[in-house]
Amino acid sequence: MENQVFRLPAVAAALKNNFVEARLHMDHPDPAIKSKSVKIRNRYQVGVATPTFVIIDPETGKALIKHEGWIPKEKDFLHFLQGK
Repeated sequence: MENQVFRLPAVAAALKNNFVEARLHMDHPDPAIKSKSVKIRNRYQVGVATPTFVIIDPETGKALIKHEGWIPKEKDFLHFLQGK
């Protein structure tokens, strides 16, 4: 996704202007970091598929929309970012 979809101008602009990136490292060697990642994953009830995208309301902390798996087309990823 980083090399193909995130770099597309429309996607890059949407991400930069409307979102804050956060990543979970489920395979991190540090047990404390891995434990925090597992807690967050469980909070938002997502599986272990990668990539997994979750859009979270910054005011409530609730997940607005989730998607597990690859979204290879620009149009489809932009629709996801718009909550469609």
